[in-house]
Amino acid sequence: MTSGLSVVADDLRIIGHAINWRLNGPYKHTSPPGLSEEDRQVLRILFNEVCCQQRVLQFGAKSILIEVREPYSCEDGRIQLPSAYFRLVKDAVASFLGELQHSPSELELVTSSPASNSSELLLRMQAIP
Repeated sequence: MTSGLSVVADDLRIIGHAINWRLNGPYKHTSPPGLSEEDRQVLRILFNEVCCQQRVLQFGAKSILIEVREPYSCEDGRIQLPSAYFRLVKDAVASFLGELQHSPSELELVTSSPASNSSELLLRMQAIP
């Protein structure tokens, strides 16, 4: 069984910022995440893929499909993630939102999107098994 999430440019930008924050961000309001070196490497790879997919959206695609299934693969317009990888991305978005939710204006400044977009993205991600 596969599960999928259709994301647009704003969603990818939020995911990219969340991954970057998880890897490098200052945590002032919540506890910093404990990540293994393997998890850090996976997040670095996924960050690069999110940046590549942003370019796909710039050149005409309407959305990108993120599918939760084996094996890991990426092509224009589609990212296929094993559930453990998807969980890392979902946790990054949750951690990012948790850290910045005290200041919706800061969240909007960082993501260039209304704060509600980050919350809605997380809810959509949490609905994926």
